[in-house]
Amino acid sequence: MKQRIGLTLAIFIGVTAVVSAIGFWLHVHYAIAYWVFNLGSFGPLLGGLAVLALNRPLGLGARWVPGLGFNSQVVRRTLLITGVALAIVLACVQFYTFFRWQMKPIPLPLVPHPLALPGDVGTIFGLVALGMLIGLIMEEFAWRTILQPTLRQRYNVLTTGVVLGAIWATWSWPAWQGAITRLVAEQSVLEFILFLAGHYVTCIAISLIFVVLHSRMRVGHWVSAVAFRLVFGLGFFLILDEETGRWQAMFAISLACSAAAAVGLYYYRRAALAQRARTARDQSARSTEPGPAEAQAGSQ
Repeated sequence: MKQRIGLTLAIFIGVTAVVSAIGFWLHVHYAIAYWVFNLGSFGPLLGGLAVLALNRPLGLGARWVPGLGFNSQVVRRTLLITGVALAIVLACVQFYTFFRWQMKPIPLPLVPHPLALPGDVGTIFGLVALGMLIGLIMEEFAWRTILQPTLRQRYNVLTTGVVLGAIWATWSWPAWQGAITRLVAEQSVLEFILFLAGHYVTCIAISLIFVVLHSRMRVGHWVSAVAFRLVFGLGFFLILDEETGRWQAMFAISLACSAAAAVGLYYYRRAALAQRARTARDQSARSTEPGPAEAQAGSQ
């Protein structure tokens, strides 16, 4: 089936934008904190389901990859990507130490949550983690099991990561809201631009990490992406204040994510070159083998 990538993206982005706009409006209108639950997560979920529903009738050529299968490869790569997420969080701490920036961890006992008593740290953390987990499950169903494999059919690793990361970064309204609020308060256009640049670099770098990780994985895209983003999200929720629009936090995150993406691309390219060399050797060996007629003539 021929891919209609433009129409696929238009359907996904259109549905995602409309549904997410309603969710983000509800956050603002009813003062619902994003750490309770991100209502915008319904956007990518319904956008992905719309693509799947219209895939055959419109001949979109979209691809869906089962995300919950388990095998030894899925387990290994999920553990690997979880370790990468933790390493990124720890690297940002080192960046802050190196640049002598003041870290502003969130005062967890003071975080308001409608289902927890003030000061109940364990309950607050558990509810925040649960709300984040549910939201990530909804989001990553669309980002990594539908949109990523659909783009990968048409584009190479780098282009897929850049396109997906740019869409994801543009969708992430909480980051935009924090940056815009800080811009209005401090009137610093340069800091606003630095924050958004770091935000886009972060989303593109993470998307590249996932594209590389999921290469040659038939299942497990969903679970590995959720595992990474849960560790990533909880870590930065606790130790940094990038949600307030501070460019320093986003700069540190973007540097760490870019370094991880660069390492992943390096090993991906090295494996691809090694596979190409093995294929060339096999073809060369087959071409030098005598055919049946030559073998019979040689035996005579």
